Amino acid sequence: MTGKVEVEVAGLRSTAGGLDGVASRIRTILSEVSSAAQSYDGCWGDDEFGRPFAEGDKGYKARNLALQKVFGQQADRLGKDANGLRDGATALEIAEANNTDGFRT
Repeated sequence: MTGKVEVEVAGLRSTAGGLDGVASRIRTILSEVSSAAQSYDGCWGDDEFGRPFAEGDKGYKARNLALQKVFGQQADRLGKDANGLRDGATALEIAEANNTDGFRT
């Protein structure tokens, strides 16, 4: 048999809170970057240099949207991980309580 496994549910919840904080910070930064990018939208012009810079699959517009999407997805993933840690902590507490009650009877 292997050694004993111990989990600190308070630690799980603390880590979940930290992940929520990081996700929130990413969303805040993303919002600020998005606002800043929108304020300069079209500044490259619509001439022979501006169009190739902005348009197409590899242009600024597509890359900007893709980058913002990726960062948004990362923030969402961190939020889901935080929820998973909290749910895991609750499940462990319930299991511990049930096991304790089972030993007492």
